[in-house]
Amino acid sequence: MKKATITFAVFILFLSACSLLDAGKESEIVSEQRCGDGVCDGPENADNCPKDCTIHSGTGSETANAQNGSDNTDDQKSITSDEGPMNDIFGEVYADISVTREDGVGDCGVEPWGVDHIDGGDFTCPPPKYWYGYQLEATAQQQVNLIPQGQGWVISPRSNGGGVYQQASASSDGQRVCEPKSIKTSPFGFDVDGATADGEITLNITSNPVEITAWECDGGNAYERETTLLLIDWGVAVGGNYHDLSVLFTADDRTSESRYQKTFTADMNPSPDNRDHAQVTLTFTCMQKRDDATSLETACPW
Repeated sequence: MKKATITFAVFILFLSACSLLDAGKESEIVSEQRCGDGVCDGPENADNCPKDCTIHSGTGSETANAQNGSDNTDDQKSITSDEGPMNDIFGEVYADISVTREDGVGDCGVEPWGVDHIDGGDFTCPPPKYWYGYQLEATAQQQVNLIPQGQGWVISPRSNGGGVYQQASASSDGQRVCEPKSIKTSPFGFDVDGATADGEITLNITSNPVEITAWECDGGNAYERETTLLLIDWGVAVGGNYHDLSVLFTADDRTSESRYQKTFTADMNPSPDNRDHAQVTLTFTCMQKRDDATSLETACPW
């Protein structure tokens, strides 16, 4: 009987050892499966489970918190917000241009308004000269990246910019040998780059709007003339040179935390009377991407 009791006790000890061994193996398997569950616990650490135990965008203290299983929601709020990633802030440049010319008799013209009204034009006409009237309106837009650099930001194209004419019409007194009948226009390029510093924004703008006016003459003759009237009046109104559309926004042009706006108006004298009237409004808006289809205005990051 005593021998049987000893044998039974040894058997019980053997079963207990096997159970402990199996439990250890099961624990190892469970621990390996938990890597990637978002919790840094058990045998996991930054070396064997970086998915759970390392926050790449955080500091050493944040990593330690993650290893201890601490909640770092507040740290995540500093990186993102309900309106989307904080680092996906960009700019949007919008231009609204309107040019009107009063028709009438005048001189041959002064630079840059020549006979053909393109790239300086042709000033070799016998006076007097009849100036036909027109109404041109256009808008242009481009999104730009805002790239931190030093104490400021560099502005570069984010998307393909472009512009379109909203209106293009011509008029005359009906007493001319040749008169404009219609103006054809096409979409045009609009490209922006620049920089910001000390709360000011410098935008370098290039654009190439062109009009093609159809003329009809007595006797049935007809021809077309290409012009850059919108571009000339736009550039002269903004800075005096239609080859340079650059704009400077200052603190006085800031209408809100997210927006700058500046309007230029000018009466110009191509004939040499003040026959041309231009208004150009440029708007710079800071935007933040919310999702693939939606962007919202947000405070500019400077």
